[in-house]
Amino acid sequence: MKVPYDEVLECHVRAFSRIEGLQEEYSIRYLLCRSAGELFIVVQQTGTKPCTMTHPAPGGKAYTRRIIQFLYENAVPAHAAGELIEDL
Repeated sequence: MKVPYDEVLECHVRAFSRIEGLQEEYSIRYLLCRSAGELFIVVQQTGTKPCTMTHPAPGGKAYTRRIIQFLYENAVPAHAAGELIEDL
């Protein structure tokens, strides 16, 4: 997947296997990106329900990296990431 930003500073990928009758194979990428000096969190989901969520970083680089780590460790889907970030 292409990322429309100047620079990807960090990327974590979570892959999910196909489980017959339960889920299709898909992956979720959690990215920290920079564009025009601003930081963004980008969550991209592939598979039968592809989705991309982009959210301005709610803090500095260190804080945003912890958010991305939390999203990755908890396998937060792209469609839910924006609300979760706003709640933090």
